Amino acid sequence: MIFMHTCLTFTRPVLIIHGEADRVVPISYSRRAARYYAQATLHPIPGAGHGFYGRNEQVAIQLMLAFLSQSQSNL
Repeated sequence: MIFMHTCLTFTRPVLIIHGEADRVVPISYSRRAARYYAQATLHPIPGAGHGFYGRNEQVAIQLMLAFLSQSQSNL
């Protein structure tokens, strides 16, 4: 319940990156979190597992840099 309360009351932008092939944490968790946060953006990475390596790591880094750049310009 604390997690849900935090999601519902947090008003800043949130970036969620999740590997679609994650066998540790189901992507349904991130999809649910994206619905609860007011300003969440979910970016599933096709074929990526839990943790990102190689090409998937580069995709995640580019998503984070774009998110931070956009967030910075909105301050």
